[in-house]
Amino acid sequence: MLQNRVHDFYRLLRSDNLSLFYQGITHDNITDKLISLSDENIKSRLDLERIRKRVSVAISECFQNLIRHKENPEERPGEVYMPSMFMIRNYEHNYFIGSANLINKNKGKELRDQLGNLNELSQQELRQLYLKLLPAPGFSGKGGAGLGLIEMARKSKQRFAFDFLSLNKLFSMFFMQLSFCEKESVQADNFSLTHVQEMYNRLLEENVLLLYKSDFSQDGMLPIVDILENNLSNVSVTRLLQKKVMYVLVEMFQNIVKHAVTGADGRQEGLLLIAAQGNGYAVYTGNFVKNKDMSFLKEHLEALNRMDQETLKQLYRKELLKPSKNEKGGAGLGLIETARYSSNRFSFGFSPVDEEISFFTLGIEI
Repeated sequence: MLQNRVHDFYRLLRSDNLSLFYQGITHDNITDKLISLSDENIKSRLDLERIRKRVSVAISECFQNLIRHKENPEERPGEVYMPSMFMIRNYEHNYFIGSANLINKNKGKELRDQLGNLNELSQQELRQLYLKLLPAPGFSGKGGAGLGLIEMARKSKQRFAFDFLSLNKLFSMFFMQLSFCEKESVQADNFSLTHVQEMYNRLLEENVLLLYKSDFSQDGMLPIVDILENNLSNVSVTRLLQKKVMYVLVEMFQNIVKHAVTGADGRQEGLLLIAAQGNGYAVYTGNFVKNKDMSFLKEHLEALNRMDQETLKQLYRKELLKPSKNEKGGAGLGLIETARYSSNRFSFGFSPVDEEISFFTLGIEI
């Protein structure tokens, strides 16, 4: 059940300051949103400011490389289809940028050799190669002269981690990760390329479109909203469904801001997950809440689940006329409106952490 997986995903990424995994439509105008999301995270970390520009360049080049080199065998009946994935993670002084995409095995051999060669070059040799290839004709096309890969290697100052997993006679899945280490590089299994592959499979199994884990007290919502809006505008869904999904996304995001426990470091840790479900989408959130607030949340959600659309409409109008409340929780208008936008009930649960807090999971299908 997807609700149970939300807490599992959080536990896997709990040490990250920022985690973003995206398996949706890859399009040029998403690049700026990804950079904006990373910048918002780095702004809160003065110790990372020195690598901000390097990380931004690498995000741009890596995402553009994904767009240029991905294969689309779904356009050829009977052939395998695996979605592309883009990843950004920040742990302490380390940044990780990764990708996964389907690739033709003929092109894969050339790419393997290219990455292997780049891993053997010094920073000075990478610079000389970059300048040599810069005026070369055709470097912007698929395959090209690999300027993007060279620039990623220069900015990272680390070796590429990469692998090719064979799917059939024609295609492999290409996994790549690049790290940025402001101080000492982290060596841990959950930041290895194998972990990237495992996360890809977990997300694929649950049809996850986007997974975002971060501090929800920051102004990080807008890039996420833009990324999802761009994705929905490039798939075959009705305008009404797009509107419903976007509204529910914003309200669920705001619900974390209202109810999430603020830690000693001032962070409001939370997780947002969006998955494809049949002909619609499921939006799930996970965050820590105080145990003393559990009864209110449980009773409120159970009451909403018992209401039909007409009752929800009347309750919304009634709450709308009440004086506004400034304390956390408010009048619950957001959850009421979310229930109205979906014909399904809320799914929710609480997992005790200690005597003070629990992990609260909330989800709804649209």
